[in-house]
Amino acid sequence: MFYFKSRIAMCGALQLLQVWGKNGRPVGESGFALTVLGTVPDAKDRTVRFDYHFSNFAATSNTKTSGLIVNTKV
Repeated sequence: MFYFKSRIAMCGALQLLQVWGKNGRPVGESGFALTVLGTVPDAKDRTVRFDYHFSNFAATSNTKTSGLIVNTKV
């Protein structure tokens, strides 16, 4: 999903679902949601500020989520 409010504000969202498997069979699921808010603080400037919001972290059954790192490198 992506949403433009105006030239100086925008929003994008992503829902990630990962299925964990062992020997070709699913053994668990994990996921989270990411919302990105982009703003241009000064209308005379081309600098864009992005704020990342992670939410709805969840895991079920047998997953290895404790070893995962979520990073916002762009």
